[in-house]
Amino acid sequence: MKSSVKQNRETAESRREGPKMEPLLTVKEVAALLRLSMGMIGRLVDTENLPAFVICQSPSRRTLRFREQEVQQWLAGRRERQIRATLNGDRYTRRQTPSP
Repeated sequence: MKSSVKQNRETAESRREGPKMEPLLTVKEVAALLRLSMGMIGRLVDTENLPAFVICQSPSRRTLRFREQEVQQWLAGRRERQIRATLNGDRYTRRQTPSP
């Protein structure tokens, strides 16, 4: 009897916890990871397609969160573009946004 009560309690606790989510990084944490300013991180989100979640937004401020794996993939993709441009003899410039 004790084991079934304990098992039910454990099952109830696991339901309350819900699915496990990977931790999200703040702007400050991504800035430290990339060794950039917090303002530069915001600009990279706006102009260089750095992947981010907008958690909350007001006219004067927005709250961003990032997945570390996506930041690493973005950085690797940037490096790849720089290498390709160098090999092609082009000067690397920021990623061009496609025309509509």
